[in-house]
Amino acid sequence: MTSLLFDNPLFNPSNTGVGKHIINYTISSTCDNSDQIAIAVIENFDATYKGRIGFIR
Repeated sequence: MTSLLFDNPLFNPSNTGVGKHIINYTISSTCDNSDQIAIAVIENFDATYKGRIGFIR
């Protein structure tokens, strides 16, 4: 797993690559708090439409 630090609060899977990543976040206020979440980025698959393949009736 990879731990990432972001100045930008948006997670972009194309910037991180395939694999498991841990997102750490902190809320700074009167009651500070923090947490983390694990995100799995999977490889893209080819979803190209290749014509009619039949229908189930």
